[in-house]
Amino acid sequence: MVSSLKTAQNKKIKQTYSQNPMIKGEFPSYENNLGELSILNLNRVLGASLFIAILVSMVSYFLVVAQENSIITVHKDTNELNMENIELQNKVEQAKSYYNINYKVSKVNFLKKPDKIMEVNAIASVPEKKKAIERLEVKPVSGF
Repeated sequence: MVSSLKTAQNKKIKQTYSQNPMIKGEFPSYENNLGELSILNLNRVLGASLFIAILVSMVSYFLVVAQENSIITVHKDTNELNMENIELQNKVEQAKSYYNINYKVSKVNFLKKPDKIMEVNAIASVPEKKKAIERLEVKPVSGF
């Protein structure tokens, strides 16, 4: 495959090699033809498209992660608001029950003055106490 960018110039200009080269060895010379150039151009296009695809995937991954983090923060805030709402709802129900009971008590009006006063005579005799029951002694049985 051709790796030089000057493929068109290589056909016209013949290179002369110095007598004392720095790198010694046999290197195959490629004859530039249309097939090799088309493969080179195809490789460049595919490499560039692969590079662009990698960059686009990195940017999209970054955006997805950022969006996921924002969704997580919104979820946490929603859970905190729900818990606070539950606590406030319990307080409202407790206050409603207190005010309902207070309203019912005020409607019944337990603190009425009596219409008549009853007089009770003092008891002349002291009631008798009942005699204490005698206790039986229980003797323990051997074996228990």
